[in-house]
Amino acid sequence: MVFGFEIMGFFELLERGFQRNSLIHHQKLPKMGKLIYYLCIASGILCLGVQGYNSFIYNKKCGYFITQAAKASTIEIAQSSLKTAVYYLDNHGLANGNTAPYFETPLEDLGFYYRNLKASLANLDSIKVNATSTDISNTLIKLHESLSMPVPPGIENYPNNLAYSLWLWISIILGFIQYVTLKKNRII
Repeated sequence: MVFGFEIMGFFELLERGFQRNSLIHHQKLPKMGKLIYYLCIASGILCLGVQGYNSFIYNKKCGYFITQAAKASTIEIAQSSLKTAVYYLDNHGLANGNTAPYFETPLEDLGFYYRNLKASLANLDSIKVNATSTDISNTLIKLHESLSMPVPPGIENYPNNLAYSLWLWISIILGFIQYVTLKKNRII
């Protein structure tokens, strides 16, 4: 029971210390509030920066190759570009799943997107070497139409879409709460 009194005595001393040396009177709380506010802003900007970097890397290593394949004038160029894109999707686990952080919709379905690219590649591979120019032209037109489908939004951040979304929302909400508190206390 002696231990219980020691804990009670500790809490009483702690409470009296806070009453006597209030952080508000020493202006530490407003400085801390500003620091938290600026850290929330910096955190939100960092989150957007990381997502922008991921988008750049995805486009550099995959997205631009899909665009090249869609605009290719020969079967060989289209095959080469599409193989590079499919290889990237295979190696980065983008063959199935859903990029939606909260509510899944068919637009964010990676499996459909991947199967469509694989089917387009198989169609290119099925063209014979001695195919007529009409067959080649029709295949390239069909490829262009097939690859003009929308890319699942957030593919560059998959599988961390939920984490990035929560990171950004928490930064915004905490920053807003801190801003309102600082504005209410006329610190900002």
